[in-house]
Amino acid sequence: MQPEESFLSDAYFVSGKLYPNVDFYTGLIYKAMGFPTAMFTPIFALGAGSGRQQRLSRTCEEAGGSADAPQPTWRRPMLKVG
Repeated sequence: MQPEESFLSDAYFVSGKLYPNVDFYTGLIYKAMGFPTAMFTPIFALGAGSGRQQRLSRTCEEAGGSADAPQPTWRRPMLKVG
């Protein structure tokens, strides 16, 4: 039985309607590598932080120095209500 199948049949996962995501599998790998469980969150945060920094850098370059998110361009006329 694969780990996903065993956890999906576990009462905790079933009662909470939980489904394993990528962090679940990463946690299994970290555990197999010998990382203490208390280090999982900081390791996840480092990865997320570097991704956010990359997105911010790219956004600043594309927007001409502005860190604001790009505004959507409406291609259809707005509907009038009323």
